[in-house]
Amino acid sequence: MRRPNMSALAKEAGVGLSTVDRVLNGRADVREETARRVLDAAERIGFYATPLLRQRLKADLPQRTFAFLLQQKSTAFYKLLGEALQKATDECALVRSKAVIEFMDDLTPGAIAETLLRMGRIADGVAVVAADHPNVTAAIETLSSKSIPVVALISDLTAASRAGYAGLDNRKVGRTAAWFLSNMLPANSTVSIFVGSHRYLCQEACESGFRSYLRESAPDFVLIDPVAAARA
Repeated sequence: MRRPNMSALAKEAGVGLSTVDRVLNGRADVREETARRVLDAAERIGFYATPLLRQRLKADLPQRTFAFLLQQKSTAFYKLLGEALQKATDECALVRSKAVIEFMDDLTPGAIAETLLRMGRIADGVAVVAADHPNVTAAIETLSSKSIPVVALISDLTAASRAGYAGLDNRKVGRTAAWFLSNMLPANSTVSIFVGSHRYLCQEACESGFRSYLRESAPDFVLIDPVAAARA
């Protein structure tokens, strides 16, 4: 089969051949909406110069490097999350963005703090999954003083200067779990709670929501003190 040429691309995008030429070679200004339509058409038909088109469309955008500090790659969840973050960064239309995905095997607060500071030397912004700890807070404060924003990912952090939190409303997650159990188990059931670490605020919030729902809606349930499966 012959590979799609510029004429085929113009037909697929519903524009003239000259417009495709201007987008491809950057010869003159083309409306962003039109240029994006050409790129979408190129991706649909497998146009040979699609990578160049992507590059052209971002030529005038600022370049940014984003670091994502995730936990062990051996965990399927974090491996998939890393792939999703890489894809989202590559497809970002606001900047020419580069993702640096760092999988951390050493989850001690000191090691995470060191990794934060190291990533801060190469990245314009950092997102991190970490347990809350004074060492982590100090690293975030240091980066903030250098105008490098740090976003808490999955589990929130108490650092006053953290730029934001991206994750679930974990109190609602805990309440939902308690609602489910209260409707599945017989009255007067004994329930045991397992947490990965007491230092992860997401788990603390889940436990709080879980307990509050049972206090309100299933006060006859007996709750055993939470057991930590791991310590950070």
